[in-house]
Amino acid sequence: MSKITPGPWILGNERLRGGLYWVVMRGENLETIDLHDDENGENDARAIAALPELTEAVEKTIADIRLFSNAFDDGSASKDFCIGIENRLRSALLNTKSSE
Repeated sequence: MSKITPGPWILGNERLRGGLYWVVMRGENLETIDLHDDENGENDARAIAALPELTEAVEKTIADIRLFSNAFDDGSASKDFCIGIENRLRSALLNTKSSE
């Protein structure tokens, strides 16, 4: 389902272009992101690094919810509740994908 580059991603600080930046690395590939060395930069870098793992967890949760919801009759409040959760999770995943 996802087209996100798989992890693991590693966080670090690097001196680049005359400044200190947070960077996200995968293996030997250094992906530089203009995240200055401040609290917001660190939080953004951590979120970017966690995205592959979070995406996988959401995808597995969607599959689990779908299996669980099969135990309920169509139209029941429990089934509708499960469908609502699945739809919210799918919507959140769509926000991580490019529109290409």
